[in-house]
Amino acid sequence: MPETPGVFHDNLKQKGTRTSFLPFIVFSDHDVALEWFADKRAGWNLDYAKPSQIMSKEQNGDVRLNVRFANSPFVLERPLDIEFGYEATPVKPLPGDWRTAYVHHHALPLKSKSDLALWWSWPDDEGKNARQGSFNLCARDPEAYAKAFEPKRQSGVKIVSFTNQHVLDSHNKEENDLINRTMADECGGVGWVAMPTRGVRDYWAWNVDRWIKRGGIEGLYMDEANDATCSGHFLSGSGYIKPDGTRGVGHNTLGMREQIKRVRQLFIDNGKRPVVWIPVYAHIIPHAHAFVDVASEGEAYMFEKPSGPDWMDEWGKCLLERKSGPGAVGGPWLLSIGRAQKFGFIPIFLNYIKFYDKPEFPQAVRAMHGLLGLLDIIPVCQDVNVSFIKAKAAFGIGEPDVEFRGFWEQKEVSAARENVKASYYKRRKSALVIVTNLSKEPFEGGVRIDFPALGLDQAKTTIKDPEAAEPPLRPEDLGKLKIRGHDYRFIWLEEAP
Repeated sequence: MPETPGVFHDNLKQKGTRTSFLPFIVFSDHDVALEWFADKRAGWNLDYAKPSQIMSKEQNGDVRLNVRFANSPFVLERPLDIEFGYEATPVKPLPGDWRTAYVHHHALPLKSKSDLALWWSWPDDEGKNARQGSFNLCARDPEAYAKAFEPKRQSGVKIVSFTNQHVLDSHNKEENDLINRTMADECGGVGWVAMPTRGVRDYWAWNVDRWIKRGGIEGLYMDEANDATCSGHFLSGSGYIKPDGTRGVGHNTLGMREQIKRVRQLFIDNGKRPVVWIPVYAHIIPHAHAFVDVASEGEAYMFEKPSGPDWMDEWGKCLLERKSGPGAVGGPWLLSIGRAQKFGFIPIFLNYIKFYDKPEFPQAVRAMHGLLGLLDIIPVCQDVNVSFIKAKAAFGIGEPDVEFRGFWEQKEVSAARENVKASYYKRRKSALVIVTNLSKEPFEGGVRIDFPALGLDQAKTTIKDPEAAEPPLRPEDLGKLKIRGHDYRFIWLEEAP
């Protein structure tokens, strides 16, 4: 939020799509959020050249959302029906083992097996001959598809197949002809933008149910489940008549909610733990995404070459200031949207460090892990710097008694330099601290630990770096801890019985 009072945003300042309407507005802190939403402006009386959704900061510090259902004079001749809603977050509790989730084509060698080891199946993966198309909602040969992925499944990972929430294309002429004959008027028909109408949701359910039963998928990755799809078709549930008699364009986020809900329920009905996974592209829509299990950010920045800005340069920008003014900037973006757990979703952050074959790649991944570790966000790439996930697994990161304290809210662990920050996990008589150097300059200085505040007896506590083979650290070693630029170190504190 800006420091000075006044209007800081309205619907006309937002980058528009087919409308200037904001179908959802979310205010949040680090832990919770409150959303206002509506799918269309039916019943509103507006001068569209004037703002109708205004966000401001009051003199006393309060933040106000002013939604004007009318912003110009009109004659009220009959009752008006106006639909809108609120959603508080988290929308649902997270599963107790959510921090054990990871993405890899085979199970990683960890201390304990994860029930959330996932592998996404893209159209050009092993099952491509059975899949026959980028946007199928069921493999053309489900048994062949299941066979192609059986080695991965046997290793201990769950197959999560790629789909697109708003694309309807079976890659079968007869089936596409049937869709166009029966549903074109309500959803727009076969193509890139199919509104999530009742017919489309039924078609999704029929296909996905067949795929689960015969093809052995354990989850579904639904790409682009956002508010970009809109329509003026009346049968879509999105179109409406404006006061001047013309047709208005609206959204169908409630239809998307039902679509995701039905997909998730299909896994439950078939005796599987549901995994519905979406990328959010800075568009977490709490009410529409309420039945999502995993939400991913990370496509905003591409890291093409080692000589360019690295992960901390981009995603860590303005992190310590925790504000950036208008527009999305890495650090505040991470804090507001990247930590999807505050909305009720497992946060798995995508990896777009593209120079996989370069010697600089492992260190680039450590920069990503160091920053995401500070925020309790799961990085999608954990097979390169595997010591990161091994350390957390050995600590028991998935146990129900684990608590996380971020650098912005804790004072028990601190470093001698302002741009070196620490967050930690705590359980019983142990703590796993991650200390991250957000600067490119190496750090060699003091890390202060308040053992009593952590509930630990310093005299009985062993200090070690779980990624290093060296012997346990001495308390005095914490006064000269070395961390490379854009890197991190773990400190594991364990009190003896």
